[in-house]
Order: sequence, then C-alpha cells, then structure tokens
Amino acid sequence: MMIKTLKTQCLVLAIACTATSALPAQAASYVFSDSLSPSFADQAVATLTISDIAGGTLWSLTGTYDARSYPSAFLQGIAYTYSDGSGGGKGKPGLAASDFTVTQGAVTLKGVDAKGVTFSTANNSGRFQSGDAVTWVFRNTTASQFSDLQAHVNAINGGNSVKFAAVAATTPLSPIPEPGTWAMLLTGLAFVAWRGRRLVATAPSAPALAA
Repeated sequence: MMIKTLKTQCLVLAIACTATSALPAQAASYVFSDSLSPSFADQAVATLTISDIAGGTLWSLTGTYDARSYPSAFLQGIAYTYSDGSGGGKGKPGLAASDFTVTQGAVTLKGVDAKGVTFSTANNSGRFQSGDAVTWVFRNTTASQFSDLQAHVNAINGGNSVKFAAVAATTPLSPIPEPGTWAMLLTGLAFVAWRGRRLVATAPSAPALAA
C-alpha cells in the first residue's frame, strides 16, 4: 500500500512538472536572405531571434552580409506587420523598444513604430554594419503578433537599398525550463521524499515469526 501511494504521488508530480515545463516561452529564429529586388541575388544579410519572455518579446539581431563586397552597406532597419490583437488589420500604435543594448559594434537606434525598427543612416559610427549585434525588448507583445519580416539594407545595390524577406530557420518548442520551473520540480521531489520517510516511519511492523 505504501509503495502504491508513493507511485501515485510521483505520477501526480510528473504530470505537474510536464505541464509546467510547457509554460516557458517559445523562440523563433529567422535569416533575412530572400532578395525582393530582381536585380540582386539572394544572400543572407542578417539573422534575428524573437523570444517570448515574461512581459514581452526579446529580439536579437545580427548583421551578416559580406562587408568586403559591400564596404559602404549598412542595415537600415527591420520592417514587419504587427497586430496587437484588437482587430483592424495592420500595425497598431504604442509599440516601443526598451532595454536596447548593443552587444557588438556601435549601433544607434533611430526609431520604432508599429511598422518597423530603424537604425542610424548617418555616415558615421552609428550605422548598423556587418557583424554588429543588438538586442531589445517589446513590452506586452508575443512573437506571434509579428509577421512579414523584412530587412532593409542600404548602399548595397549601386548605392540603393534592397529588401530581404525573412526565412524561418528554427522554432524550438521546448526551451530549457525557467528558474521557477526548476524550483517547483525540486520542491515536489523534496515533498515526495519527505512523504516517503513519514510513511515508512508510521508503517506497522511485520509480526515476528513464531519460533
């Protein structure tokens, strides 16, 4: 009976942990590589990962175009279709980037709206060049609210800009559990261990065999 009770508790704990582990956010990775200009060949110019986090989405963007072939080129911005879920079709006002961080290079954020993110276009150190990388957060959003992602690269086609459509690279559906999930798992295991010791301590002793 005691073993059966422990098995039942372990099963309940496993189901709870499985349900909890499904809660951590998803992430989608994209490569901007499909040229929308007939005169310019397809090639990877940037990579982007959008991750659902607590309270919003985390964006990680890196420039990947060939700087040797296009020494004056720069990533002008990322365009998208955004919907806040209230209906009415394309983009909605109120979208703003926070926690903007330059992880490589010296990129200057120029502006953000419901249609896209733009970076500095000045001929100085603020431009988004190949190898540069940035991150930012869109509060109160989910990755599913963004579609039709495009990267705009300037000075890459005879001084003109070229738009590149995003191609989905990976969509991991089972990321590493968040700290809260681990805490719940450890708490559950500790309870099962404590409960097992208590059941053993209170279980009646088997009668001694008669000599």
